[in-house]
Amino acid sequence: MTARILPFVASPMLLALLSTTGCSQPGVPCTAGHGYFAAKYELTQGDPASPCGGLLGDVLGLAPYYSAKDGKAPNLEDGSVAIRPEYVNNLIFHALDQGVADLSTDPGAQALGDFDAADPTEDDFCTASTFPVAEVSIPEVPEVPDDPETPDEDESIPAQPATTVSYAWSNVRILVTADAQGTQMSADLRFTQDGCSADYHAIGVFPAVYCESDEECEDDANGINPSFKTVCDAGLGLCVLPGEPPVYE
Repeated sequence: MTARILPFVASPMLLALLSTTGCSQPGVPCTAGHGYFAAKYELTQGDPASPCGGLLGDVLGLAPYYSAKDGKAPNLEDGSVAIRPEYVNNLIFHALDQGVADLSTDPGAQALGDFDAADPTEDDFCTASTFPVAEVSIPEVPEVPDDPETPDEDESIPAQPATTVSYAWSNVRILVTADAQGTQMSADLRFTQDGCSADYHAIGVFPAVYCESDEECEDDANGINPSFKTVCDAGLGLCVLPGEPPVYE
């Protein structure tokens, strides 16, 4: 199954705003990296042997949003951040690809939480303390049989049982400085699937970079801020932060 995250659509005004902040001095308003974060999860409560308690991490799609000020410019005093996990997105798009259901724009696929303040606190973090629970129910998807016309390739996909998945995010903290404009984050998560719940602490870095070795994470050409300290998580195959943000070399 191809991994896909539904792209967020930013207004031209917002894109212009984010492109200009890269050259700004300290005083960057609360924001988040617009794209995919590599997030590792630490189980804080729940049975690690349960279906919901064995998550190692995920790729999280984040996007900042601002209300319009006077119907025109973005109102930097009224910002929010959306989070959409790849795990649930893959379930949604498999159902779509097989013609079972189109839940790609279901509001339950992502959570949207308001920033607690317009500007970072003294420790350079923007917080979004509470989010509404994001929940989506996906119907059963029948198995995809192998194509007999291609004997050298197995295209079969097992059946995907009907499932209900929910994410309750809280205590989202995003590092926002002139050097790191929303590209390190942490959060608490209660993940629930079909009645099984587990609590996690998530730590993420932008952008998501796949890896097989630490050397790939240290490559200055991979898009990650070269001043960040990252390592390759073998279980996830992603470059991740080795500790709680902020993490620098």
